[in-house]
Amino acid sequence: MFNQRNKAAHMDKPNLRRHAKAIRAGLNMPLLSQQITAQLEAYPAVVSARHIALFYPFADELNLLSLITLFPDKQFY
Repeated sequence: MFNQRNKAAHMDKPNLRRHAKAIRAGLNMPLLSQQITAQLEAYPAVVSARHIALFYPFADELNLLSLITLFPDKQFY
């Protein structure tokens, strides 16, 4: 992982985006999304928050939209 980070530090923006996309392509995003959602569900800052900002994910990004269903009493943006 260190070599990847070191390599990424010396890339221009287009190459860095390609590099990040290649790394993401090797990840199981649905599984990671579920795992991170489960961790956030128990995270004190999320539990006590009244307002939460989310992004609408592209196909190769984490999908945390299930938080909206898990916390119907919170305001999402």
